[in-house]
Amino acid sequence: MKIFEKLPKEDLQLLLDAPILVTILIGGADGNLDNDEKEWAGKLANIRANADHTFLQDYYEMASENFDERLETIFATFPKDTDERCDMISEILSGLNDIYENLDVNFVTELNKSLRSFAHQVAEASGGILGFGAESYQEHQWVELGMIKE
Repeated sequence: MKIFEKLPKEDLQLLLDAPILVTILIGGADGNLDNDEKEWAGKLANIRANADHTFLQDYYEMASENFDERLETIFATFPKDTDERCDMISEILSGLNDIYENLDVNFVTELNKSLRSFAHQVAEASGGILGFGAESYQEHQWVELGMIKE
């Protein structure tokens, strides 16, 4: 059985929504969550769900279900103001720290690495020249996901 499925429903939902929240936080940090960022995040979640024999494959299989629709639904629940939205998402993502106490330390370590990698890839999905310089200053402020403990 998947190690994270024993969590209470609310905790499991936050865990599964983490890649979406990271997408909204990083992609929208510059005030514009554009289609390139959204599309790449959805593709990235699917790529990770289909990567054979990875420690997080089960997690990403669940997290990638209806990713695009869930992203739009969740994004619509946040304020339009960029700073307010980023602060709210940061606070929500910090809730992962409490959830992590009930999970295998190896899973948590790999998930944190994966979410940070996810954040960097979303940041680089739009803008720049041939992918260089695509991460904006605003995205750079959040991309390390400092609200989530190592």
